Amino acid sequence: MKPDLNEKWDDLLVKYLLGEATPNEQQEVAQWRSLGEANESYYQQLSAVWEKSRVIAAKTTVSEEEAWMRFRQRVKNDGFSSLPQAGNTNDEEGGGKVVKHSRFTFQWWQAAAAFLVLLAGAWLTVTLVNNRGTVTIASGNSVLTDTLPDGSVITLNKNAAIVYKKSFNDSHRNIDLKGEAFFDVASDKNKPFTIKTGDNIAITVLGTSFNVNNTDTVTEIIVESGMVEVAVGERTVRLHRHEKLTVSGKEMQLYKQSNNSVLYNHYRTHTFVCASTPLRELVFKLNEVYAADIVIGNNRIADLPLTTTFQEASLDSIIHIVCLTLDISSRKEKNRIILE
Repeated sequence: MKPDLNEKWDDLLVKYLLGEATPNEQQEVAQWRSLGEANESYYQQLSAVWEKSRVIAAKTTVSEEEAWMRFRQRVKNDGFSSLPQAGNTNDEEGGGKVVKHSRFTFQWWQAAAAFLVLLAGAWLTVTLVNNRGTVTIASGNSVLTDTLPDGSVITLNKNAAIVYKKSFNDSHRNIDLKGEAFFDVASDKNKPFTIKTGDNIAITVLGTSFNVNNTDTVTEIIVESGMVEVAVGERTVRLHRHEKLTVSGKEMQLYKQSNNSVLYNHYRTHTFVCASTPLRELVFKLNEVYAADIVIGNNRIADLPLTTTFQEASLDSIIHIVCLTLDISSRKEKNRIILE
């Protein structure tokens, strides 16, 4: 059952938590909470967020004005209620509703916003979405590492999200993924770990580590250890360590190959590790990470192998070292970098 909510109750509950409700309003809230389990559960969730936010906000050095603006931008970009779109979850299961309060008391949202800034929004998102019978973990604008109920560790790249039911690890370990994530899956032979990407692709493992990058047009799975089984419609492919599967196009074409590159790990390690890596592969990753526009102006240098490591380096310093190492040159045309 869903809680009985409308704008009046949204504002009144916030006012009640602030201690600003009149005696009559306090009585109204008490009556509303007694109307059903869903109402009481929603109130307890909201109260928990408020108490946690108030404690952290009292300690934080983050500007309240800045925190509020960043919180508003986060809601605009990632909207709590939109996160479950990462998979085929049932929002009605277990009742509940994710509500955005934006009109009432600025002071309350300052505290909540400061809390969000410090913890990247993950705790608040997970807590509120629990009311739906599902748990959503979203990374927003920063990389996020978390541990699932079964002990598996996930690392979400920016703007990624996973959704799973509260019953996760009871009799199943099913997850929906949107975006890119690395999974270090705890072994459990009785409960396979399955990831769905929303495009008729399911990845099943018992215990292994692998990376999944799901975009609108391509899904890429890279296995670091163990074995995974990928189901694409009625087709099934098994991948072992150092193998990669790419699924692309409307026809869901499959391309399996060996993989020795670890450039995909940059969002976890902040390091570019090149081991006889073709220049074109490094350029592709640099464009992705730095939102750059680097092009190779001479096809003869595209496959030149590069062996080096860049750790938390600036784009300019990387380009400089690449040019020295490969004996090539670079030039700029407006915002474009041309290697030749």
